[in-house]
Amino acid sequence: MREPHTLFVLLCGGVGSRLWPLSGVDRPKQTIPFIDGKTLLDYTLDRVFFAAAKNDEVGVVTTQRQFDIMPVPSTNKFDFCVCEPASRDTAAAIALSCLRMKKYGDPVVAFIPIDHFIPDTDAFKKAIDVAVKSALESDNIILLGIKPDRPETGYGYINIPEVSSGDDIFKVKKFLEKPGIEEAKTLFVRDDVLWNSGMFIGRLSVFLREIQLHTPKVWSGVVEFSDARREYNSIPKKSFDREVLEKSETISVLRCNFEWSDVGTLDRFVDFANRYSDGSQKKIISDQRGNIAHVPGDEVIFLGVDNICVVRANGVLVILNRSKSEMVKDLARQPLGAVHL
Repeated sequence: MREPHTLFVLLCGGVGSRLWPLSGVDRPKQTIPFIDGKTLLDYTLDRVFFAAAKNDEVGVVTTQRQFDIMPVPSTNKFDFCVCEPASRDTAAAIALSCLRMKKYGDPVVAFIPIDHFIPDTDAFKKAIDVAVKSALESDNIILLGIKPDRPETGYGYINIPEVSSGDDIFKVKKFLEKPGIEEAKTLFVRDDVLWNSGMFIGRLSVFLREIQLHTPKVWSGVVEFSDARREYNSIPKKSFDREVLEKSETISVLRCNFEWSDVGTLDRFVDFANRYSDGSQKKIISDQRGNIAHVPGDEVIFLGVDNICVVRANGVLVILNRSKSEMVKDLARQPLGAVHL
């Protein structure tokens, strides 16, 4: 049984432009109905509260605008909120969170993105327990790494030492950028690589030390902002992964085997919604060749086409090849009309 009082911080930034037209400025991704009316935020809260010990606390870091849009039943569940005046990427969000959490002493902190889908909550809880225990006993930040179950070009990878029987936690050898499809096929069959889930756990003092060491301009920016000596918009926009995790020498990874997906793209969102919903989406697929649809209330017929995603939402119909799902963010910035990419 792990020691209590871990602070879970949900990372809840960005409007989710890759989920357009489901998402938008006034419809950030955490508020979109995902499966059977529940949102990604609902599922994340359920999963985190299931994993949390009795004395743990659950909070969120997000912009004030996005917090105001969140449903009140969800916001009422948070023990604390760190609200940014504007989004300045994950390094600033995490640095500001750590600065605000210093009043708690030196608890273990778990940063959890809200746009993940993990159906096996028992396995998630076990992983959190192991990571928290390791964080308490070491001077490391523990990443949750996922054993790949397919070649995937949309995720970063983590290179670990050669796996030995009984090993679960490894020192990170190298972070690998998102690969092309041929490299992804090679990585998929290797035993020494994991997906980088973007979930990480460590003592607050370790996060503070590594932030100040590796991204001092971001740290000084949030300190000056908190002292009312600087505008938040002037803080450098930096990725926490690139600025801290990839530079730090205190990063370990816990190998996890549960089903996991970053639901950050339209095709993944629709795929999981279709697979796990109660079937309210009417759909006819004449040839099962990777086609998916989100057109509430209507039937969709696919004939002679492969790997197609069809989405209708908020007055917009999008038809795309699932391999091009990342390009949706470009559509979100264009005037409406017939658009071809």
